[in-house]
Amino acid sequence: MGDKHWQEVRDLIIQGIKKGNVRDGICAAIEACGKALAAHFPSRPDDINEIPDRVISRSLDQRAP
Repeated sequence: MGDKHWQEVRDLIIQGIKKGNVRDGICAAIEACGKALAAHFPSRPDDINEIPDRVISRSLDQRAP
């Protein structure tokens, strides 16, 4: 994944910011990274999922000091 890929990811975030929707820009960038990683590191039949897939979300007032 070279400079071109990272420039495209950056541009997705910037587009989201310019449209007033940072979340969508970041989500698009994450999706682009996932697709690129999947292309470079395809899953194999014997792969083991070592990390849980669940998402942990906390509000600012719930974070540890």
